[in-house]
Amino acid sequence: MKKILKIIQIFLLVYLYFGGMIFSADWNFMVYMDGDNDLDIATNGDINEMLSVSDTENVNILLLVDKSYYSDTHLYRIVNGSKVNLDQYLWDEEVNMGNPVTLQRFIQFCIENYPATKNALILWNHGSGWRAPSRACCQDVINSDWLYTSEIQEGIRIAKEQGVVIDLIGFDACLMGMIEVDYELKDLCDVVVSSEASEPFWGWPYDTILNDLVNYSTMTASDFSKVIVNRYKQRYSGIDYETTLSAVDMKYLDSVITAINEFSNSMSFFAVNPEWQRIQKARQSCCAFSEESGYYGIDLWNFVDKIEQNCLNENVKEKASNVKAALESFIISNYAGFLVGENTSYNAKGRAIYFPEDKTDFVESYTDENKRYPVKFVSDNKWSNFLQRYYNPATGIEKVTSGPNPFNPQKGDVVAIAIPESLKGSQLNIRIYNIAGQLVRTLDEDTTEIDPQKGGGFWDGRNDEGDLVSSGLYFFVAVSNKGKGRGKITLKRSN
Repeated sequence: MKKILKIIQIFLLVYLYFGGMIFSADWNFMVYMDGDNDLDIATNGDINEMLSVSDTENVNILLLVDKSYYSDTHLYRIVNGSKVNLDQYLWDEEVNMGNPVTLQRFIQFCIENYPATKNALILWNHGSGWRAPSRACCQDVINSDWLYTSEIQEGIRIAKEQGVVIDLIGFDACLMGMIEVDYELKDLCDVVVSSEASEPFWGWPYDTILNDLVNYSTMTASDFSKVIVNRYKQRYSGIDYETTLSAVDMKYLDSVITAINEFSNSMSFFAVNPEWQRIQKARQSCCAFSEESGYYGIDLWNFVDKIEQNCLNENVKEKASNVKAALESFIISNYAGFLVGENTSYNAKGRAIYFPEDKTDFVESYTDENKRYPVKFVSDNKWSNFLQRYYNPATGIEKVTSGPNPFNPQKGDVVAIAIPESLKGSQLNIRIYNIAGQLVRTLDEDTTEIDPQKGGGFWDGRNDEGDLVSSGLYFFVAVSNKGKGRGKITLKRSN
């Protein structure tokens, strides 16, 4: 009887160790390895790097691997330098890695069967940021599919609704270090690791990364992200001078988005101001990552820094500075190779944003009109509005008359702003700026100064605090759901 019990005990220990159904660890390192494309051969190299890890007692290394032949999907666990096949748990012999359900099922399988204190999810394949037509990573050639950025969000969100917590999401893929991609992952993880530029063919150095993790398995997600960036730097800094990798702290994402929105709004005035040329020069001095392949992400910090240094308008300079400050809190760690780092026109500081230099390169799917695969960052925020103003600083902006002009509010004058028929519509608002580009007064349908029926507005010469403004030239921009108009007002106070 004792012999039978001993055999049962040994069987259970082996089952728990290799099957992992009740195994608990400090970290799960889950790799969604999509080699169903021209990166097939690279899967072998990275798996071999993972096999160099000899002690995995506190780290579960789990892989879903799909290669470029039919029925060659495999589920593995790396255990002490050995590859344990878990194909008995696969739901299909040829999965579609471009389907968010596949991502969700892989995550849930790992979490449910291999509980750990912290979880890292690595998406391994080609990447293109938000950019059409792919806007994604993880190309599955056999199934003619991509994992779009919105679908990445969907797969992780569904898993989260089932109780899954992801601490770190990493993209071992090109061009995924964009604000637009981070925004899709909002509230889904603590840390994101990704590259602004294209990655080398062999990608991340999993041997050094994972050996660090197993040796210091109690490290936080933030500390682990620094390890990934540092090991990547060590692998490529003397070999590939155009490489980048950065880690960001997602709890600061909202602050970055707020700063971007305020910066975008501050540019409204310049559709009617010569300083627009300085903004254009700032963009022209920034190089886009992989522009030769049709990708137009530029480093956000680099652009706003040039705006702060070269524009004269104090409001815009302040908003640009705020973006830089928010990014400095957001970015945990950053590496940029010699040819894309400081003192270059790339100046990669860690996060890119979509900004083609020329209107002809702008992709229309980067607008609210993209209903099939919407870019959530665009629909929720103001950056796209700024881009439209940048490419069309005067086109479609009608001249709006006002009178009396000049007017003297100290004599009881009120200037009437007459909206043309072509602009009369709902959501009318009029923003009045001084010559320095500072917003002085906002008139909208919630105030008595706007008459939506007649499609016009009235200004009494006071700012939003109710104080009379000084004499001088003022510009205004009138916006409705029908379009945009602009005009000038001269205010002359009595001596």
